[in-house]
Amino acid sequence: MIKYIQAKIEKDVDILKYTTETRLYGKSNEDIVNYFNEVKNQYNYILRKVYYIIRNNPKIKINLLNTELQSEYGINRRTANSIIKTVQGIISSIKELKKTEIKQKQYKLKKISKKLEKLIPKLMDLKLKAEKNNIKDLIKYRNLKTKIAFMKIRKDKLINKINSLNYQIETNKFKITFGTKKLFRQNLEEFLNKRDNQIVFIGSKDETACNQNFQLKYISKTNQFIIRIRKDFKYKDKKGEERYAYGKCFFNSHKNLLKETLESQNSPLTYRIIKRSNKYYLQCIFEIDNKNTILTRKDYGTIGIDFNKGFVTVSQTNKYGHLIRTDKMKYRFGSGNKTKNDLLLIINKLTELAIYIGKDIVVEDLDFLKTKSKVIKGKSEKGKQYNKMLHSLAYRMFLNRIEQICNRKNVGLIKVNPAWTSWIAKNKFCDKMKLNIHMGASFVIARRGMNIKDVI
Repeated sequence: MIKYIQAKIEKDVDILKYTTETRLYGKSNEDIVNYFNEVKNQYNYILRKVYYIIRNNPKIKINLLNTELQSEYGINRRTANSIIKTVQGIISSIKELKKTEIKQKQYKLKKISKKLEKLIPKLMDLKLKAEKNNIKDLIKYRNLKTKIAFMKIRKDKLINKINSLNYQIETNKFKITFGTKKLFRQNLEEFLNKRDNQIVFIGSKDETACNQNFQLKYISKTNQFIIRIRKDFKYKDKKGEERYAYGKCFFNSHKNLLKETLESQNSPLTYRIIKRSNKYYLQCIFEIDNKNTILTRKDYGTIGIDFNKGFVTVSQTNKYGHLIRTDKMKYRFGSGNKTKNDLLLIINKLTELAIYIGKDIVVEDLDFLKTKSKVIKGKSEKGKQYNKMLHSLAYRMFLNRIEQICNRKNVGLIKVNPAWTSWIAKNKFCDKMKLNIHMGASFVIARRGMNIKDVI
């Protein structure tokens, strides 16, 4: 069994970087866990050594370093390359953090300098007044003098810190403790375990399956991913051939995007095995081209939306058009900023959900609203409420803004004729599935977006 733990998306200009994580359970991953425990200490020892080599000698030839690592530790070229790239990433991240810290310090320095510019003339005025033996002015003068003195000390510390950070960036003289200084001081045993708690397998587009040492293969029959790890670190079987560690996993988050990436092999695939509290997790990192790329599909199911006065009903279907989830999102109905803010929040949640599960959003098409209006008789109380909602600025704004945001986030948006959705829902689904009329309508809209025709 595999349980989804975490997923995140990082945006980098034209590339979307996905990191999805799952827990490795049971006997099906015992081989992988055993191999991880066998080599994790050696892997992290080499990583730390490479870190200090590159840090102290930034101009070192990477190819030469790679060859030396292979020879000294009996690892293959791809393992050595993965370790080197991981270290380069660590150093690059540290530099970016240092640059951010410099900006923060410079901001504080600027604020202190401006305050000092205002306070020093004020101090001089108080000094003149204090010389006249005015006790109140004398106390104010001494307090302000002390305050300025401390501010100057803070200013000097900030200047020294900025200079130190710039020196670290220029010379690569970073101070880093793998496993954190705090844990080192508190618990040495736990510190040693934590610093050796992960192994990274960095892939490349040029490699088989975009990662030679770690490979995933999706099996549609079992809806699982098969894991195969090439064992390294002088690990040989009796015949002297390389052996593999096998396992099984299931990714709940971004599964469809991951499947497509594995099939197309258009992205480097990086894998990370992490040990936390005696539990083992697998992370997969891959990239999607963000240029005109729709990140969702209707083949996996859709998210149907029915807009109503004061609330929005949402229905999610699977690839067969079956209902798997419903939701109701309230908003403050009107035409003011409160309504606008509530609806924007709802739209952002819906688009994030769409990206998260990889499914298109289905909404009513504005061009067919008159058709739906005729279906719901205007003379009835229900018809009057609908017409009021139909002609509201909130309704128009919602449909227009969701289209804009979907285009910006590369979420597939399907517009369907909304006519008869409520009637079909009432007569075909509501009683049978115990849905109210609005939930039923959103369900019909979701199915209509999948080109499923519901007839009575």
